[in-house]
Parts: sequence; C-alpha cells; structure tokens
Amino acid sequence: MLKYITAILSGLFIFVCVVFLSGILLSWICPKAWFEIELNLGLLSTNVPSLIAIVIAGVAATHTFRASLRAKTFRLDKRKSDVKDDAKNL
Repeated sequence: MLKYITAILSGLFIFVCVVFLSGILLSWICPKAWFEIELNLGLLSTNVPSLIAIVIAGVAATHTFRASLRAKTFRLDKRKSDVKDDAKNL
C-alpha cells in the first residue's frame, strides 16, 4: 500500500514541476500569437502552449508512476551489490 502512495505522490510532484517548467519554456519559445488562441475543452479553457505543457507533464508523470512501482528498495539493491563484491573478492 505504501508503494502505491509513494508512486502517486511522486507522479503528482513530477506533473506539477513539469507543467511549470515546460510552461515557462514554451512561453519563451512560442510566438505571441499562440497565446491569443483559446481552446475550450468542456470545463477546461486553455491556450496552445499550456495544453502542450499539460500533455508533456502527463507523459512524464505516467512514466514516473510506473517507474516508482517497479523500483526496488535500496536495502535489496545493496544486498545484491554486496554479494557481487564478495564473489569478486574470492
């Protein structure tokens, strides 16, 4: 259960950070005309760079969530590396 909570929190953290950073980057790169175009998607009303930033952040958060679920604990990784080091010393 704790693994799922950690995966959800890490995914949300990555989503917020990537939306913020990619939004800043796209506002510098994109021409001003893109900000004048409003897209109405039901409850969401946004401009093109913001929508692109949300899509990029969604992909990054999904990848982070899946990677967090597959991650091994540090203790297990350390045990494996200790066993390999002991085998090399023989």
